[in-house]
Amino acid sequence: MAKYGYSKRSRSKRNTSFLVVIVLIIVISVLFVRTINLQNEVDRNQDELAEIRSDREEIREDYEELDREYHGTLDDLDHMRTREEELEEKLENSSTFYTPEPDSLVSMAEDIGIHENDWTDNYDCIQFSFDLLDELRERGVFSCPVLLYFEERDIGHMLLKVETTEGGTMIEPQDNTLLEDISVGDDYCELLNWECQWIVEEIHTCSV
Repeated sequence: MAKYGYSKRSRSKRNTSFLVVIVLIIVISVLFVRTINLQNEVDRNQDELAEIRSDREEIREDYEELDREYHGTLDDLDHMRTREEELEEKLENSSTFYTPEPDSLVSMAEDIGIHENDWTDNYDCIQFSFDLLDELRERGVFSCPVLLYFEERDIGHMLLKVETTEGGTMIEPQDNTLLEDISVGDDYCELLNWECQWIVEEIHTCSV
């Protein structure tokens, strides 16, 4: 009898140990799955954080670029006002201007050669315009700046207006193209056969 009783107790202990092992495996499995899920959530949060930081950096760079363009535009406007004041002073002291024919105006601009200068960040349409303006004035031809603003662009564009024998004519100093008229809604690039699209939104002209 003792022999059979010992055998039953051994089986009972084995069954209990087996159940403990099963429970431990289940607990460990649950903990492992939860750990994996937590790690995945941490990874997702880190990716989102990295994306937010990247977006914030792009926003900061865009702001700095807009700020530079804004202050650059202000500097250009100040420069333009200064040059206009100089021009008005010189105009008051001069009475030797004459009215050229359109073809003569183009030939004169070609001989001056401002259009051959290279466009750079420090030499743009404003410098092209005022350099040609000064050269024309030295040759007895009066001109004044015309400022254009375009749709969906943060900067403007400058060219010159000259009184010719056929009336007020505009000249693009970068290629010496003559334009009789520019209207709001015109594609400035199309008028000049340039490979771009600048739709005129505002025109600030002058009197010649």
